[in-house]
Amino acid sequence: MFKVYARTLLSACLAFSALSFCQQPVREGLKLTEIHAHDPWMLADQSTHTYYMYVGFYANSNGVRRSGIETYKSKDLVSWSGPYEVFDVPKDSWANTAQGVWAPEVHLYKNRYYLFATLNNYDKPLPKQDDASKDTQVNIVYRGGGQHLRGTQVFIADTPEGPFKTIVDSPIAPSNLMTLDGTFYIEDGIPYMVYAHEWVQLLDGTMEAIQMKDDLSGANGKPFFLFKASRLRCLAAALPLHLSSSPAL
Repeated sequence: MFKVYARTLLSACLAFSALSFCQQPVREGLKLTEIHAHDPWMLADQSTHTYYMYVGFYANSNGVRRSGIETYKSKDLVSWSGPYEVFDVPKDSWANTAQGVWAPEVHLYKNRYYLFATLNNYDKPLPKQDDASKDTQVNIVYRGGGQHLRGTQVFIADTPEGPFKTIVDSPIAPSNLMTLDGTFYIEDGIPYMVYAHEWVQLLDGTMEAIQMKDDLSGANGKPFFLFKASRLRCLAAALPLHLSSSPAL
């Protein structure tokens, strides 16, 4: 019974996510209850006295599916206008343009706006690990795929409405790691990205951080561990996954 419930819940979440990312014509006077949003991010922009809410979208253009980020604008957090498209996954990106943009965040840094966004490419599997780290990793197959390219990349714009452009065409964290949900953090004037290292790759998902270059164009050092979640035996048993190998729990 629990497995059936978990599968039903997962299907419902995926269906809601698809609805959340459907692009809509620009409308005025929207209430929050009228906006479908998944992993939204809010920016209170002091220069324009405007609130911006960023969400991912999927859209079809001339029969070609694409994905990106759009924003809704408000002066009072009550009445909103949008959506306004601010970012499209570039056609020459390492990521697949049709496979989604997750967990967008926009930060003002040194008078410019930086978009942190998690991109995917299900068609590019990660190479098998040949070092000692393979003893702490698992091969989880879900939705027909296993470990693949997934990471948070940073894009830049002059305004919070974009368009956000590529700085360097690669994730901030090493591309052999499945990472997501990157966020921006500054300590003692040094920029960092804090992110999640996928449980799909580790079973025990970890929170990690990596120092960034001063212009946020890439990493300035190696990732370091912050903390991790508990073992995911219950989740692995509940979802329709195939674990080809697993460390002892």
